[in-house]
Amino acid sequence: MRLLISFVAIFATCKAVGHGETKPGPHNGFIRMPGAFHTEIVPLSKSEFQLYLLDFNWANPTIRKSMVDIKIESKKGKVPVRCTPNVDHFKCELPNGFDLKKGKLILNSSREDTPGAEITYDLPLKLLRDAQSKSHETHH
Repeated sequence: MRLLISFVAIFATCKAVGHGETKPGPHNGFIRMPGAFHTEIVPLSKSEFQLYLLDFNWANPTIRKSMVDIKIESKKGKVPVRCTPNVDHFKCELPNGFDLKKGKLILNSSREDTPGAEITYDLPLKLLRDAQSKSHETHH
């Protein structure tokens, strides 16, 4: 029980401070933290990107015993994104008619059998500093 409480406390604290979501990841991508690991999206083109599943310290990308389930949601609807495993990342391709400029990516993942919470990447991709700066300015 103590382990569960500790994990929840760490997870809530990390989510509250954005645990690194305000700076580029090790592959110069966009970081989110769905749980005890990080995800990093690296755009390749307007309709393709790489997804890295990183450990807690932003290192050791892996696809071993891992999975991703991504959907893109826009005014056109919500549709699955095709992702294929590569050496240390997943390469993902948006369906025809969708791009990384509008909507949001909804990501469910697990890294080495450790499940993460559902996370969202708003499109276009940006560091969370932009949103936090605007929020900070309106509150002061």
